Amino acid sequence: MPIKQKRGVRWPWLGVPMGIMLVLWATSSLPATASTLGGIPMPKPLQKLAHVVAYGSLGAAWFWALDGGTWALALTTAYAGIDEVHQTSVPGRFGTPWDVALDSASAGMALVIMRRLRKRCEKRLQSYRFRNAER
Repeated sequence: MPIKQKRGVRWPWLGVPMGIMLVLWATSSLPATASTLGGIPMPKPLQKLAHVVAYGSLGAAWFWALDGGTWALALTTAYAGIDEVHQTSVPGRFGTPWDVALDSASAGMALVIMRRLRKRCEKRLQSYRFRNAER
């Protein structure tokens, strides 16, 4: 018989997504001239890869802190929209709806991975408990 775990907010872990959002806000507050690699402008594919990694990590952090995916995706997408609007006020930067879509898709991919990992871990734990209960 499967053991149901109570799921909810993991309060101590809320600092992780908050910290990621703080770093994202700080980096998106840099003017376009400051967001270069040693004076060389960052190529577009590298910028998009940075979006995928950053917002995938944010989605995974929200998933872990909230112990679920629906709110994690909603919060990540909302923050992506807020951050893109914020970028419109930074000199030399601009926000686009495409970046919000990319950020949301990245978070969605991370959540799918996190769900699969959680299911795999739960199956292994259940199998371990069943084997040890027979002894």
